[in-house]
Amino acid sequence: MSLRSLLTLIMIFVVVSLGLWVAWLNPDTVTFSLPGRTPVELETRLWVVSFLSLLVGVFIALLYTVVLSSKEAVARWRLRRTERQSSVHNRRLIDGFRSGLRGEKRKALEQFESILAEDPENIDAWLEAGHTYRSLGNADKAVDMHMRARALDPDDPRVQEALAADLEALGEYGRAVNHVKQLLASTAKPDPRLYAWLRDLLARANRWDEAEQAQDKRLKLLKDGTLRADEESVLRGLRFERGQALLASGEENDLKEAVKLFESLVKADVQFVPGYLSLGDARLAAGDSDGAVKTWETGVDATHSLPLLDHLIQHYLTSGEPESAIQTYRKAADTIEGGDSAAARLGLGLLYARLEMLDEAQAEFEALADRSEYSPALQFYLGRLQKRLGKDTAAAEMFEEIIRQSGILQPTFRCRNCGAAHDNYMVRCLECGRWGTILQDISRDLRVVEEQGLRTPRP
Repeated sequence: MSLRSLLTLIMIFVVVSLGLWVAWLNPDTVTFSLPGRTPVELETRLWVVSFLSLLVGVFIALLYTVVLSSKEAVARWRLRRTERQSSVHNRRLIDGFRSGLRGEKRKALEQFESILAEDPENIDAWLEAGHTYRSLGNADKAVDMHMRARALDPDDPRVQEALAADLEALGEYGRAVNHVKQLLASTAKPDPRLYAWLRDLLARANRWDEAEQAQDKRLKLLKDGTLRADEESVLRGLRFERGQALLASGEENDLKEAVKLFESLVKADVQFVPGYLSLGDARLAAGDSDGAVKTWETGVDATHSLPLLDHLIQHYLTSGEPESAIQTYRKAADTIEGGDSAAARLGLGLLYARLEMLDEAQAEFEALADRSEYSPALQFYLGRLQKRLGKDTAAAEMFEEIIRQSGILQPTFRCRNCGAAHDNYMVRCLECGRWGTILQDISRDLRVVEEQGLRTPRP
């Protein structure tokens, strides 16, 4: 028995006792009038009136107590039912998570949707169902699910994050950016991860200036020196892309801003080859041809970059300055060291061949061949040069040497049982241990013939 019930019984006992006492003390007869349109008068004893009044009070008190207890009982029942349902739903959520981790996406979705059928206000089930739909490639359905979750709790940061991921999957980067910004606004402590996400979304939307600002904010939150160095490289890349966008517009003011931006990039990193390339292009687009050439030359001297060198050479050739192209290649071949030096020499030889300076080209190719190991590419260019010089026999010998060195005519063998490849014929396959299963494999040669549309020569 609860304390409240005990107190109620004691109160009833006290009230009844008091009523009996009052009745014993008041045996007199009185006239009692009941209210109404025409009052009704009754003669009764005084203790009866007093006792009825007390009885009505007790009845009202008891009724109030019963109603209150009933409400509490109903609330407790609902709470227990909710807890039971919540427990069942939590188990289903966990089962759905596990199914998703095992790759059983459809099974996970069934678990989440069964929860929603019973409890449409379960925000966790809406969120997880949306995640699952997105992982299945149905981002539109994921958006619908997560919008339902948003209707339940618009301030839940998980909802904003989920919607941003959905819209990113749909390629709607502008809308995804808005959700990430809302997520950042609702976060008490700035999160570098969210700024990285915002940066990437803005970059995909080609909003380079905003992406740069997001990366700046991310950098301010990072403390690790190594990580900061990597992120500063990303920042340079974003600035480079902004410069490219300005360069593409072709407007005079944009070109001036692009030049300044690229100048700052190569000043910050003298090895940044794309900066030199685009700075020269920007100056050339602005009408400063000499400035463009000087930029590329400075870049080649600083970086020894072959793509930058090739860019400069192409400019000279387009501008009708082959002698400048030759001199630039010679200088690069003399100053660049290591493997790139040979590549520069090869480029010089190809330039000679392009300009019909065949003797000079042959001298460069032969000098390279004498001081380097066998190179199929160099052998090919030498053979083609011999053909242009009319030395067909020498050219044919060089092309045959390429074929021999490449080993493309070397027969290969394959096990018809397990498919293992072998360089030589073997009685027994080393992989599967079967005897007599090794056959010569010509499928590669036939495949090349089929893909390239070649026709085998007939005797």
